[in-house]
Amino acid sequence: MPPSLIYLDNNATTKVDPRVVEKMLPYFTERYGNPSSLSHPAGWSAKNALDNAREQVAALIHASPDDIIFTSGATESNNILLFAAALSTSILSTPVEHSSILNPLRHIAREESNVLLMPVDSLGRVQAGSIASADAFEGALVSVILANNEIGTIQNMRDVAEECEPGEFLLHTDATQAVGKIPINVNDLKVDFLSLSAHKFHGPKGAGALYIRNNRFKLSPLTFGGGQEHGIRPGTENVPAIVGMGEAARLCAEELQTNSGALAGLRDLLQQNIVESLDDVRVNGDILNRLPNTLSITIQGIDAEELLLKVPGVCFSTGSACETGSGKSSHVLAAIGMPQKEARSTIRFAVSRFTTNEEVNRAADLIVQAVRSMRRHQF
Repeated sequence: MPPSLIYLDNNATTKVDPRVVEKMLPYFTERYGNPSSLSHPAGWSAKNALDNAREQVAALIHASPDDIIFTSGATESNNILLFAAALSTSILSTPVEHSSILNPLRHIAREESNVLLMPVDSLGRVQAGSIASADAFEGALVSVILANNEIGTIQNMRDVAEECEPGEFLLHTDATQAVGKIPINVNDLKVDFLSLSAHKFHGPKGAGALYIRNNRFKLSPLTFGGGQEHGIRPGTENVPAIVGMGEAARLCAEELQTNSGALAGLRDLLQQNIVESLDDVRVNGDILNRLPNTLSITIQGIDAEELLLKVPGVCFSTGSACETGSGKSSHVLAAIGMPQKEARSTIRFAVSRFTTNEEVNRAADLIVQAVRSMRRHQF
């Protein structure tokens, strides 16, 4: 990436930490054994590396290593869970989920399975009583995103879990944006399933995991093969990427408190520089309970896509990266009741541990200058 480019789109993906790359490299050229080949030392070495990474990922979310299944990322984890659940139960979710939840649910609903999207409030939180009032869905799978990728709102999963208990619902959370940024304990959250992706917390792309509590729900695989990952995700594991994910998880666990505080400081600096310099700017999401790295703002009177073109040296987003190029307004902003005109004036920034104060100040200056220019040319 050019050194002059300021990257503030870390909810789309993150830079792989150099310490992670260092751990991965030997598994490409020196320790390249197949972890299923347990008749010789090369296979044992690969298997040990997988076991170690499984422990590291489990430790980050305070889970048992036996409950971690490796996948290619949260998209695959979500699909494995949802399609398996649809075979035997109904599904409750929300309209502010990631597309890797909503698109499978659309497909499942077309197959006449029972799917219900619960309403959210203007901050993107599940409305109280939504689960308890869904009498026809008792015993269903409830899937609620832990931290929203667009507006940063963190759900109160304990409240969600409390509503799930009387009806014996199974509870899943897509924690992709939350893992590595805020403390996560699957026991405190009382979730049965959790999805994550390594590339959101400075690990490599193509590695993820699905947490399954005590095999409480028997999952049917989407593919069939050699029986790896308890048969839920068969196929030879991507050892280098999984090793990288494990190391990234270890680093996040060790540095979480320091990094979370630093991220919040950078986010707040960016917010302050923009909000105090421009009129008619609104911060979106739950300001009191949001991801420490995420800032979603609506700048009245500007077109977000045009603003992107005005500041090519700054990488940010006008919504979810997975929806870019679709031509559609953000489904998250629509679900929280934002008018389409305002949605088109909304941008998202996401800092990382590699973001500097200088970059934040420079980005804010460029954004402010561009907005002022755009507004002047409107008259």
